[in-house]
Amino acid sequence: LGGYRFDRGPSLFTRPGLVAELFHEAGVPLEGRFAWRKLEEANRYFWEDGTRVRGWSDADRMAEELFRQLGVDPTRVKRHLRRADELLQATGRTFLEHSLHRWSDLREGDVWEALTAARPGELLDSLHAINGRALDGHDKAVQLFDRFATYNGSDPYRTPGLMRMIPGLEHGEGA
Repeated sequence: LGGYRFDRGPSLFTRPGLVAELFHEAGVPLEGRFAWRKLEEANRYFWEDGTRVRGWSDADRMAEELFRQLGVDPTRVKRHLRRADELLQATGRTFLEHSLHRWSDLREGDVWEALTAARPGELLDSLHAINGRALDGHDKAVQLFDRFATYNGSDPYRTPGLMRMIPGLEHGEGA
């Protein structure tokens, strides 16, 4: 398959801090048991028309790549990635690490605090709509950013725009 492989496990590792936290909670030293390194390139994107985009972990480099390959204004990409990181820092623990499937879950103080960090559109509009506005409707760039909804098994047309935080995992914390 030309250097590519497929398996049943994740092929993209994010949130190494959670692994360190797990070892700490278990009282087991991490050193010598688990090692990782941040990738320069998290992934690659391919389209049927031959367009290819390298998914650089560095936000500035990613913005330049999207400009070179797709003609997207790098300022828009940087702004979109900066907002992703801001939301990740302000709301990531609440919305990525906690179950919110019961009404009683919404009574937790951090849920309401996290919601105040979001803009109204990020709560009411879909991720796809947010990506479309942020990236000036560039179809391939929107498709690329829509793929981040699959990080937690969501549909970009139905998941809230708040999930625009997910690129912050790859382009902020790194993969």
